[in-house]
Amino acid sequence: MKIYKYIFIVFYLVLLSGCATTRDLESDGTVTIQRVDSKSAYIIFASIKQFDKEVVLAGVVKLRRSGRGNVRDHVDMSLTALNGDVVYMQEVSYHRLSTKNGEANFRITLNKVPQYGSILQLSLHDRSTHAEVT
Repeated sequence: MKIYKYIFIVFYLVLLSGCATTRDLESDGTVTIQRVDSKSAYIIFASIKQFDKEVVLAGVVKLRRSGRGNVRDHVDMSLTALNGDVVYMQEVSYHRLSTKNGEANFRITLNKVPQYGSILQLSLHDRSTHAEVT
């Protein structure tokens, strides 16, 4: 693992540990995270945590090919309740960690606490997944 990923994870854990109430919504069974990778990149880390009244989704994306380069485009995030209703959808942009390691992170604050049994789907998109508009 590269130093930037460690810094991101340590910063994220320190941020969460300073709060009065912190819950890992994936490990306690509230949310199941499903990853849909693209041809050019994959999710190497994803976490959804609640601290106080704020819910934060964070993760790291890595290019499939080795070497330098930017991770482009975005993650499509959808949160589906146990009954099948989609309760939240959003595109989340990446934030490049470094051009040297081909990694980027993403982070979003959700406006509501997911219900028990919810499914969080993270779909990576790159230029090859979008139809070109002419």
